[in-house]
Amino acid sequence: LKSPTKGIEKKKLSRSMPVVLTPESAAALMADLEVNFPSYVPYYAIALFGAVRSGVREGECARLDDALRSGRSPVTGGGIKIRGKNGGERIVRWNPPLKAWLDAYPLKGCLLPDGNHAADAVVGRVRKKHHLHRNVLRHTGITGMALVTDSVVQTAVECDTSDYMIRRNYLG
Repeated sequence: LKSPTKGIEKKKLSRSMPVVLTPESAAALMADLEVNFPSYVPYYAIALFGAVRSGVREGECARLDDALRSGRSPVTGGGIKIRGKNGGERIVRWNPPLKAWLDAYPLKGCLLPDGNHAADAVVGRVRKKHHLHRNVLRHTGITGMALVTDSVVQTAVECDTSDYMIRRNYLG
């Protein structure tokens, strides 16, 4: 018997490395937010330095905003409790930049101060101004965490991904 798939050419996938911000771009983004959108600094700090999925309507930041608005504090002694995309919870441990930004701009009952619709507009303007690709904040956060931690597995747990994906996409 001949396989009917024998003559079909295999599709070649080209995988590129995730787009990440340079340290200078990240600093420029945060400095701009401090001046123009200070109430959004915690949102961007958590997305960038905590590698939290930044969706405004659906995503970990949206669920974090819901928790804050309902009075459930996600802040623990060790970090911030995040409800992931599959419903599980994880702790994003404090790291120096995340802790410094949230000490300077504490979470005050919400993460998206103007609500989802207005936050979409602000995030869209910031994204356009700084040429931010989709998921660039998360990719930058994972890259930074993977580079400074002793454990790729710990980074994977904190970021709700696998150590395989980190090794494949972020290291080297």
